[in-house]
Amino acid sequence: MKNRRVLIGLSLFAVFVVTVGGLAYAIPGKAPRTAPGLVSTYAELATVLLASKKTEASLVRAICTDAYQAASLELAQAAGSLRNGDREGAAKHLESAATAVAMIATEGDKAVARVRNRLLEGGHHHHAKAEIAERYDPGYVIIEKTEKKKLLDEAGALGRLAQTVRDGTAQPEALEGAGQNLSALYLEAVK
Repeated sequence: MKNRRVLIGLSLFAVFVVTVGGLAYAIPGKAPRTAPGLVSTYAELATVLLASKKTEASLVRAICTDAYQAASLELAQAAGSLRNGDREGAAKHLESAATAVAMIATEGDKAVARVRNRLLEGGHHHHAKAEIAERYDPGYVIIEKTEKKKLLDEAGALGRLAQTVRDGTAQPEALEGAGQNLSALYLEAVK
C-alpha cells in the first residue's frame, strides 16, 4: 500500500514537471534534453520498483517458510500419533504435511496463486531475463522448476506414506526419514 502511494505521488510529480518544468528544456536553438526533474522522478520510480521486487521475494520466502514449519509440525504430530497407536490420526497428520509440502512447491495455496495470476496479467514478471525465467514457472519467484518437482514428489510420497500408516505397515522410523528429507528439500528450494 505504501509503495502504491509512492508510485501515485511520483506519477503526479512527473505530470507537474512535464507541464511546468519540462518546457524549459525545449528552447529553440539548443539541443533538446530530458528535464532533470523527469530523470530524477524516473530514478525514484526505479528504486521503488526494484525494492518491491526484493519485497516480493522476501514475502514468498516467508510463505514457503510458513508452509515448511506447518509440514514439520504435522510430521512431528504424525510420529507422536503413530507411537501412541493412533494410526488414523497419524495418517491425517501426514496428509496435512503433504498439503503443506505442496504449498512450498507452489509458493503458496490457491489464494496466493490468484495474486500471482493477477500480477502476471498486469505484466509483472519477477524474472525478466530469459535465461533465468526458463528455470521458473510463470510468476514463480524462488522455487525453480526442478525443486518444485522434487517437492511435489515428496508431497506424493507423504500421501502414500499416510496410506501405509492406515494399512498398518509403516513404522515411526519412516516418519523420521520423511522429516529429514523434507528439511533437505526445503533448504535447497529456498536458497
